[in-house]
Amino acid sequence: MTSDMRALMRGDVGGLALWAARSTQVVIDTKRGVIKQQSAHETVEFPRVDPRVTATRNRYLYHTASLGKNDARYGLNAVLRYDIDSGKRDAYDYGSDYSIEEHIVIPKPGSAREGEGWLVGCAFNIQSGKNEIAVFDAMNLAAGPIARARLPYPIPLGFHGHFLRSQS
Repeated sequence: MTSDMRALMRGDVGGLALWAARSTQVVIDTKRGVIKQQSAHETVEFPRVDPRVTATRNRYLYHTASLGKNDARYGLNAVLRYDIDSGKRDAYDYGSDYSIEEHIVIPKPGSAREGEGWLVGCAFNIQSGKNEIAVFDAMNLAAGPIARARLPYPIPLGFHGHFLRSQS
């Protein structure tokens, strides 16, 4: 991982390792003694849920994904929201010039509805060698970022963020 991440930060994507992680749902019906397993088709990583439903039944699952030209490469270039109840998918593809990090769900203050809030994360532009921060409506990823901040420099790639509301 260390060598692949360094190569990515230099813009050298040609020799990155191939992989194909899948989101898989397993349903165990203890009454009938049946186990069902269903996997998504996209290459995805770093699943997240709205923090208000952590460790409870949830409807929406957010992922970073590898779509388009990046499929099955170490370059995650999209965000996805799976609706577990309907089977529908909402996605935003940054494009093949980006490698994105795990995006997190930030609940809208005062709302109790799952998914109502924002999805926030960093994206590394391989061509420019600089990072961006994007903010999405967590219920409409396909519309693209509602806000974007472009940093004038690169920051090291890292994973796994959390959001804590300010106490002020």
